Amino acid sequence: MTVMTNGAPLVTSAARYRGVFPVVPMTFTPSGELDLPSQLRCVDFMIDAGSKLCELIRLGGAAIAECSRWLPLINVENRQGGLLSAKALMHEGGVIACEAPRHPFPAMHPATRAGLIETARRLDPLVLRWGH
Repeated sequence: MTVMTNGAPLVTSAARYRGVFPVVPMTFTPSGELDLPSQLRCVDFMIDAGSKLCELIRLGGAAIAECSRWLPLINVENRQGGLLSAKALMHEGGVIACEAPRHPFPAMHPATRAGLIETARRLDPLVLRWGH
């Protein structure tokens, strides 16, 4: 990749990764410190899952049936779990060590978390198997 400044190349390097990258959730220890080992596992997981995440886009019309299978989980994530859904799933699957939110967000209610995990387990997503 070449970055241009005033028409002249500034940096030239080969792109290591290509594609769309989702936002990586920040991971913290129970005491609120940044959990770098969990953060690195989270990035590794997202890179490993990347080809699967983009596969639905490539499939076009055939992807509709596959997406329909995942709609119950998407609904629970969006309407009940909110911002903490990704952390809860990553913690359950051993990707990150702690799912604690940063202040001022409260922890996910245990019943909401249980419903999220139960819905996800029916789909056997990579996130629940990756860290084990």
